[in-house]
Amino acid sequence: MKRSVVHGRVGDTKTEASQLPLPVDPRLARILLEHWKRSSYRGPQDWVFGNRDGRPRWQESILHRQLKPAALRAGLGRIGWHTFRHSYSTLLRSAHVDLKVQQELLPHSTIQITINIYTRAVPREKRAANRLVVGSLLRAQNWESVSVSVAR
Repeated sequence: MKRSVVHGRVGDTKTEASQLPLPVDPRLARILLEHWKRSSYRGPQDWVFGNRDGRPRWQESILHRQLKPAALRAGLGRIGWHTFRHSYSTLLRSAHVDLKVQQELLPHSTIQITINIYTRAVPREKRAANRLVVGSLLRAQNWESVSVSVAR
């Protein structure tokens, strides 16, 4: 079943891409199954993380009561729901996941949205790339005989 919840309203998913299946890692599936076994609501129409009445939890309540305080305690600063999408996209890129796979996992309508809006370069990878270029330039020149001056 494909449905979404936004601000307490249950409805259809936002886009056709949102209706496509997404892989669930077997380790995560086991954790979710254990959670489901402890739940009072185990029907096929029930929500995995329902409230006491079995209805979907209010997303802003989760954000303000649990996620934002946890992020502040962890020293992450202010976060929102899209922080998770940005982080996921950046982690996928850092793992050198194919761009098309990244786009479909998020899911975005275009690769440009994935790369230009959601993905950030990882500092470690930027340093490594810079090190490659500098090393290449240093090997190509006899830098010991070159003096560097700074324009004022």
